[in-house]
Amino acid sequence: MISDNKDAYASDYRNGGHNGGVWGHSAYNRIDIRFTLVIPAIRHALDSSKMVLSPADPKNKKSNQADSTTGYLDNGKWARRIHRNGYYVHNDGGSYGHHISGDDQTPEAIMLFTRNGVGKPLRRSSSIRLPGGNINAQRLWYGCEHQLRSDSKNVWNGPTGPGSSTYRMMGYDEGTGNWATSDGAVKQGDDTTWAAAQAETKAAKGGSLIVPNRSISHFR
Repeated sequence: MISDNKDAYASDYRNGGHNGGVWGHSAYNRIDIRFTLVIPAIRHALDSSKMVLSPADPKNKKSNQADSTTGYLDNGKWARRIHRNGYYVHNDGGSYGHHISGDDQTPEAIMLFTRNGVGKPLRRSSSIRLPGGNINAQRLWYGCEHQLRSDSKNVWNGPTGPGSSTYRMMGYDEGTGNWATSDGAVKQGDDTTWAAAQAETKAAKGGSLIVPNRSISHFR
């Protein structure tokens, strides 16, 4: 996925180091959704960052439009943000999130969801344990990293609440959102069905993970 050398991102992703003057994606926010979306194979399959904005999310339309028309990659189609020569999608440039350790080898595991499924803030950086070694997952950056939660606050956010207005999506009814699972299904549900889906994901056996991980990354 990082063999495309037509732009600066491929070499930066492969060789960058945080202390070497470029944004070291391999060491920092390695699988944050804002960065993984601009991996060449992924962004080319989607064509432009317009594809990561939901019609139910007018709050993020402005940033998404800037990202998809004046970005640094693919003739303006992607990545309006840049830091130390590394490109990424704006913090509020999309409408979705991904389950960082969502395992497509387990049935009905949550893979993607609308960003109003906020979860709870991480207290520290997390990693994912795989048979081939650990991946440093997150560095608590700009409120785009959380964990799926299993308590009474495990609810969809918006359009009027609960929680911060940052994570509300105005096009949804109260207490509803969407998610996609490893079997290819796309579902819409309320707080109860969302909590059940998370419990099922957490309880799944087999697959690639050694230790289940609840870390998520999403636009804000």
